[in-house]
Amino acid sequence: MEGITDVQTRKLFSDFSDWVHMRFRYKGIPFMVMEPFGDSDCLWIVTDEFEDNGDDIAVLESIFAAFPKKVR
Repeated sequence: MEGITDVQTRKLFSDFSDWVHMRFRYKGIPFMVMEPFGDSDCLWIVTDEFEDNGDDIAVLESIFAAFPKKVR
């Protein structure tokens, strides 16, 4: 996807928090993909930069929303 850089995925026994599966930058904004509570079948894509970047984040959100969901 255009604009994604610095992708770091969790490796076994890594320094990442137990809940963090991936870190990446989207248009320079750092994000983390987290699984809250470690085993919840839910992923959160979060950033701690709250600047005026809503349009960029809306595009990122739509791409994740279009990703096929796991069916139980």
